[in-house]
Amino acid sequence: MENQRCIANKIFGGGWIVMQFRFDGSLDFNRGWDEFRDGFGDLNKEFWLGLEKVHQITSGRKHELMIELKDFNGTYKYARYDGFEIDENAVNDNPPCQTESISVTCWSNTKNELINAPDRAPAAELLQRTFSEQISHGLRNVRVTVPTAIRRGDTAHLYCDYELEDKERLYSIKWYKGKREFYRYTPQETPSMKVFNNVNGVDVEWSSGRAEDRILDRFDRFAPGSPKFRGTLRQRKNGRMPKICATNCLALSNKSNVVIKAVETNISGKYSCEVSADAPSFHTSIVSGDMEVVEPPPGKPSISGLLNRYQLGDILRGNCTAINSKPAANLTWTINDVPVRFMSAPD
Repeated sequence: MENQRCIANKIFGGGWIVMQFRFDGSLDFNRGWDEFRDGFGDLNKEFWLGLEKVHQITSGRKHELMIELKDFNGTYKYARYDGFEIDENAVNDNPPCQTESISVTCWSNTKNELINAPDRAPAAELLQRTFSEQISHGLRNVRVTVPTAIRRGDTAHLYCDYELEDKERLYSIKWYKGKREFYRYTPQETPSMKVFNNVNGVDVEWSSGRAEDRILDRFDRFAPGSPKFRGTLRQRKNGRMPKICATNCLALSNKSNVVIKAVETNISGKYSCEVSADAPSFHTSIVSGDMEVVEPPPGKPSISGLLNRYQLGDILRGNCTAINSKPAANLTWTINDVPVRFMSAPD
């Protein structure tokens, strides 16, 4: 494999071929050379595609390598490399061992010594260990604070905190509702803040200035009839035109705080913050939190059907009604402040 370098383009896009997938440890990766060359496992479960297949895929044109890891706490990290190729020597019976950068071609020249010996890590684990060492520094302690429950119509404040080493700089912070990005902060770009109309009901409050001062529609920055003009026109019609904050904005949302105003019940769900360090590492971490928008009952519950007086042995039939709410109200009956746990009619 050729040496690899981490590149700036961290937008995944499509067209990726998965060559290894591990998620529950159900498949044993301590295997012999032939299996690593030919591949093993189930493509619908855990698997290793095989060096021969990857060599055939990568030998025709340039490919990139994406490595993704997620721990049991849900912390997600990835690294992306270009110039990825499985060299022909990597699939021979006696391949050379390469140790530079991250390399999946570091096989033993005795075929099975590195892969099968219990006291030596298999090549796949060696790759993961090397990757983990590369991402263990720089960006760390990423934490997200999302309101667990917030009343409908209130303003939600979402916080994303992180730590960067002295040599690291922030590249971007992205906020997602589910899989849809709705806010981005990129300090090296002008403007640094962008709001995407990708999620219905998520209304980001990102400036306290006048609307005409704070919203610069990219549609107005291109000459009519130009390709960029037509492209942004399509984005505007499709509702995907991002708003951008002018340099004279007084920002409410920023790199660590996102403000969502007048929240509605339909925006309940998982919110994720993706923090990326700048070059050369582009270390990335994603953390998530769940927010529930609630609508309490606007009034007290009402009781109907009860009589003023009962005789011993009479059956009490009453109805307790609560006004619509989200989530639905939990009703509990009490008699003289004692909760009624079970009621049944006599035989």
